[in-house]
Amino acid sequence: MKNRVLLENYYLSGALQQAIDAFVDYYNYNRYHESLGNVTPADVYFGLPIQPIAATHSANFSAGV
Repeated sequence: MKNRVLLENYYLSGALQQAIDAFVDYYNYNRYHESLGNVTPADVYFGLPIQPIAATHSANFSAGV
């Protein structure tokens, strides 16, 4: 996040807030965290069935994807 904020100039506070919101969304819903067993924080928080990223890749490989 720090690199993204430092690399771009935000002239309006709304633009900066949008960039922060987009990063938080990515971080919580799309980024796998090794410390959580390679699932997203949202998966853990909402109690979704946890399927680690390694299992997802092997399932896709088995299915020929």
